[in-house]
This record gives sequence, C-alpha cells and structure tokens, in this order.
Amino acid sequence: MNGRTDSQGTESFFAAIEVGDLCGGVISEIGRSHATVVLDGLPGRALGRVGSLDLPWGNRRLDALDVGRRITARVTGVDLTGGLVHLSMAATAHPELWAFLAELEQDRILPDSDRAR
Repeated sequence: MNGRTDSQGTESFFAAIEVGDLCGGVISEIGRSHATVVLDGLPGRALGRVGSLDLPWGNRRLDALDVGRRITARVTGVDLTGGLVHLSMAATAHPELWAFLAELEQDRILPDSDRAR
C-alpha cells in the first residue's frame, strides 16, 4: 500500500468513528501505562489505545493482557492530531454501570438521598 492510499484509509477511518462506538481489534503491544491495539479496518496500524484505568474493574493490571488477544472496547475519545483512538474495555465489561455514568451530567452533585452510604 502506498503512503497516499494508507493516509486516505486512515482519514476515512477517523471520519467514521465516534465516541461511544464499539471497536474490535488485537492487542499489539503492552507498555507501562497502556496497551496499543490494531483496530479492525486498519490492519498493521496500532491506532487504538487502552489506558490502565480503562481495563475492566477488578483486573486493572496491564500485565494481565496478552499481545495477540482480540478485544472489543468502547471509544472514549478520538485524537485526530495524535492519530489515536482511546478505548475502554471497562465500558464493554460493565455496560449497565457505563450507561448510568454516561447519563450523569458533568459536575452535577447528587442530593444526599442519591449518594451511596
């Protein structure tokens, strides 16, 4: 694939992806603070990133992941400048909680009756 075609493929991929979408891919590298993911639709390009805080709750260790493991994760951010798609595996492992959190208004303080005691 030449550089122009590769660039066009990446641009059209980023034009189509949105926060909240589900993406599949394969873990290609595990670092100290994140894992990189080759996303479906862009083989050979590690454009996905799962941070250590975006792992399923109860198993927040990057070393529990394996290179070559297929994952499905929710898009939490798209960095056009850096060419990265930020992903959360926690969102797909705990969809009910994620849906609840997504509905909350930012900076909203819950009344005392709604707070966990």
